[in-house]
Formats: sequence, structure tokens, C-alpha cells
Amino acid sequence: MAADPEGEQIKYHWTVKQQPAGASVRIAQPDSPTTAVTGLDVVGEYAFSVTITDGKSTVTQDLVPARVVAGNLPPVFFEMATRKSIYLQVPGITRTTLAYSAYDPENEPIKIRCSIVSQPAGADAVVKEPGPRRCDVADMKVAGDYRFRVEADDGHQVTAEELTVTVHPANHSPEITAMTATPAKVEASSGKTLLVATTTDGDGDNLGCWWNVRSSPVGSHPVFARRGYHETEVSGLTVPGDYVFEMVAADNTERAFSSTTVKVLAAGK
Repeated sequence: MAADPEGEQIKYHWTVKQQPAGASVRIAQPDSPTTAVTGLDVVGEYAFSVTITDGKSTVTQDLVPARVVAGNLPPVFFEMATRKSIYLQVPGITRTTLAYSAYDPENEPIKIRCSIVSQPAGADAVVKEPGPRRCDVADMKVAGDYRFRVEADDGHQVTAEELTVTVHPANHSPEITAMTATPAKVEASSGKTLLVATTTDGDGDNLGCWWNVRSSPVGSHPVFARRGYHETEVSGLTVPGDYVFEMVAADNTERAFSSTTVKVLAAGK
């Protein structure tokens, strides 16, 4: 219904903007504020609009299209993911939560079922009773891929989505096998040296690295040229004394640390 600020009489007129080929829509009372519509017997979208006027101003409003379907529509998933423990590894975190969201176009109640499609040989994962939006999984104690199936059932049709969760094998910590500073003794007039670290990882993981200043003389301000690389020049070593530089090497879960000392000498020493 519409209202006019000046209290003037309002007139209505309904029209069909869109209908599927072969349809013959009939508006029972096209000039009434409300009206029944018949003839929606062809599958597709039907669009309507209403024009409202007080004799001086006119407004046309399009309605949200009405969709006619051949039969019951299946439930729809619009989210499927893991929550909480996203990175799983043995020994360690061996449980996760499957998170999902589903709706039914006819707004019918949905029953959710969760099951295991496949898991590594020797594994015996446990799927807990699913809730409307989540399902807990435990005892994923064997490294490998676990594939889960989540079904949404509206009593007429079933929609299913599958999700793979990977449990990673035991991780070997990265190692820093060598570290050098060239030169290890620097004159303050030069004020720079080259730091190089050699790293390795037992699993072949790509390692990230980062240089830190553990300690330096008061008033000094060392500057790394490429702080996130295994090899970097460091400048600003202009205050005599000992500078301790640390390399941090990291994989997905573990870190390794190592330090080297550079001695800066006063000019002419």
C-alpha cells in the first residue's frame, strides 16, 4: 500500500513486465492496491511493476521477479570450509571442524549428514553428530588426505559437497648450517659487511628467513639491504663495538636461530 503526504487520492495500475514464452498472465484487478495473478503455469521468471499516481506525480516500482519451477528445488550450499584447526599435523593436532551453510529454496527443513569418503590406509577418523552449520571430526592420526562428504536433505532431494582435509606428516625443524660475515672485522669508516646464512630442511620445505639485530653499540643504527634473504649487506656500522646479528629460518611450524658477531673498529685501529 502507498500513502500520499498531502492526503490526495492514489491510483494504482499493475502491469506484466516479463513472462516466459507461451505464458498468459492475467491480473485480476489491475487498478487495485492488491490483486490476484493467475496464469503462472509456464516454468520461468515473471516480473511485475506497479504505477502509483496522485494525479500530479507518478512513481513506478518494479517488484522482485517471481520464479516458477517445474518441481521441488534441491537444497543449496553456499559455504564449505574447515574451521579451528586448519593446519593439521601428526603427532599434534589431529582434529578439525567442517563448517557449512545451506538453505532450501522452498524454506523446507534441511537434515545434514556427514560421512568419510576416503582416508589414508590405517586411519580410523571419527565423524561426530553433525549440527546445522558444523561437524566435528577427530582421530585423524594418520598423515594423508581425508575426504569428507556433507549432504543436505530437504526430504525430496539431496545436495552433496565434498571437502578434502590434509594431515601433514611429522615435521623436521629447519637448520642453519653455516653463517658468515665478510668481513667479520670492519673499520667504522667502511661501516658495512656481507652476511650469509646457509639453511636446510629435512622435509624439503621452502624456508622463510629474517635477519635481526640482537645487540649493537649505543647510538648505532644498522640497516639491512635485503632483510628477508639468506644473503644481505648490512650498513650503518659506524659506531665501534660488537654487533650481534641473528638469522631466523622458519617452515610452516618450526623455527631455527643462529647468530654471528661483527666487530667494528675505530678508524685506523
